[in-house]
Amino acid sequence: MQTTGLNTTGHPVEGFDQTFAMSDLAEIITDADYFVSVLPKTKATTGIYDMNFFQSLPKNAVFINIGRGNAVEKAVLERVIAEKTIRHLYLDVYPDEPLATESPIWEATNVTMTPHVSGHTDQYIRRSMEIWLDSLSKFKNEQPVQNEINLNRGY
Repeated sequence: MQTTGLNTTGHPVEGFDQTFAMSDLAEIITDADYFVSVLPKTKATTGIYDMNFFQSLPKNAVFINIGRGNAVEKAVLERVIAEKTIRHLYLDVYPDEPLATESPIWEATNVTMTPHVSGHTDQYIRRSMEIWLDSLSKFKNEQPVQNEINLNRGY
């Protein structure tokens, strides 16, 4: 399996065979078997996955969203599901949460839904505490902390 990552600048990230900048999104998705979105919720990411994005994915592609639901607008998501634009969607987040009881997503056969819990693994608490304790130590020693929030970027 080859893994391709996207980030704001295209800088290399451990675990990915190659990385590209988000500005290259349209060029690289045409070969994607699986597309996993882990985007934060910002003004720049709202509606980033539009109908053109889904139509550019291969018909047999799978879209997985474990980031934030705002990345796909409700109307686009419902259309992609209804028209079966791609093979399958795994959704842990939704444009509106909680998802309305009358939403057609509940009945869709090409969607697997989870209740916004994708980040909770067996190692979640242990790993969170390790990061927090490391960051506390670095903060006390006036060193840069891991996962520092940049308010200008929105995450």
